[in-house]
Amino acid sequence: MGIRTTTPRASKKAGAPRPRRIAQRTAHTPRPTSTTPRARDLALATPGSAAGAAPALDLRLLDNVAVRVRARGAIGPAEVERRKRELLSAYAETRTRTEEETVALGDEILVDCVGYESGELVSARRGVWLTATPHEELPGLFEGIAGSKIGQQLSVPVTFGTSHPSLRLAGKTAVFVVCVHAAKEVIARDPAGLFAALGYGHTADEVDAAIAEELKLGMGQAMVREAEEKVLRKLQQRRVIPVPETAVRESLRDMWQAHAAEWVCAGAPDDQIARLRDQFFADPHMRQEATYRAFCGRFLDAVAGSLSLQVTTHDMFDNLRKALAVTDLAPTAQDQALQHLESQKRTLLTAATRQRALEAVLERVAVQFV
Repeated sequence: MGIRTTTPRASKKAGAPRPRRIAQRTAHTPRPTSTTPRARDLALATPGSAAGAAPALDLRLLDNVAVRVRARGAIGPAEVERRKRELLSAYAETRTRTEEETVALGDEILVDCVGYESGELVSARRGVWLTATPHEELPGLFEGIAGSKIGQQLSVPVTFGTSHPSLRLAGKTAVFVVCVHAAKEVIARDPAGLFAALGYGHTADEVDAAIAEELKLGMGQAMVREAEEKVLRKLQQRRVIPVPETAVRESLRDMWQAHAAEWVCAGAPDDQIARLRDQFFADPHMRQEATYRAFCGRFLDAVAGSLSLQVTTHDMFDNLRKALAVTDLAPTAQDQALQHLESQKRTLLTAATRQRALEAVLERVAVQFV
């Protein structure tokens, strides 16, 4: 992906991305962690809206679009050591605990976890694997789970900090009802052998240098994604393309379905789900995100149409096969992954086409790293 950069001499800080797309080292990627996708990411993967085809777009409107992205700080020893700990944890061996044993901090645990505050459901997760380590946004939760036995149900109070992201929960105390179904002791592997097997090097200096370089590449990718977000936000503010109310409502419905699945799986009463739904659709922040998501999809569809961009199924799956080939997945697992992706063909084609459109947009705007 080309980015038209206007990086001044003074802005060439450590981590500033190159003008071309930065490839990630997929062969060294550990087990994935759960993240919350942003509206822009969701829009890329959402099939065409039922609100009608996006209108034609004059791409000359991109000629005077410029954004600035602040360069991250330099990668130091602390960041390298943190990454080492992440790798050791991600590639650690495990041993299933017996029913006579208790959960210890650092274990991987299979749990049902439902949180309530003043009788209202605030979180629900069923049948998920979590790592039992202290978490700053859930103070005391995993410390309270430590020492419990397999199959035991317990209630753990969690007092959220005043700076908690949710204003509703900031400074409040919730009670989490937790049932641990299984636990695995995490056994760290020999660091030198693991890092050598992952291709980071054989000496401490080689490992540190390779990890530092990988972190710089990741930092550059993060800056490119920030540039994408800023460009799309700026274009939305300029109202370069209309977003019908039907498209916003459709985005809201899609977002709600993702939230509602958690409450349903947790067995929340129907009347409580109905109240949560009303609160969700009345939340101005949710509507703002739904509007942005709808804009991203329609705008990128319009760009793709204006440039006659096409992504064939053959090209898409050929790229997927190449990506899977450099992972640690066995051939059978690779085939299963491709079969699953085949069932999601329409969504994948939409995402691939919109990603190509986004790359074309970034080639036409000015991005300054400062």
